[in-house]
Amino acid sequence: MPIDEDRLEAVFDLVKNSNLPTEVKQGFSQRRLEVLEDFGSSINKIMKAHEAHAKLYKVKTANAAPSGKKRSQDEG
Repeated sequence: MPIDEDRLEAVFDLVKNSNLPTEVKQGFSQRRLEVLEDFGSSINKIMKAHEAHAKLYKVKTANAAPSGKKRSQDEG
């Protein structure tokens, strides 16, 4: 049975726009990519999902960088 890609996207958008922790959103984003790669019919949707996933990890990296600097200053 084929998946309903529009409904799938709606569910993942709900998670993306929620107040869930970034780690949870990243897990859903990774699963979204897997499902689209395995069952999706549009390469454009897959590419957009990859871009969104990369941005989500960039946000986490940017948020983690200041705390990493703080630790190195505390050690010095």
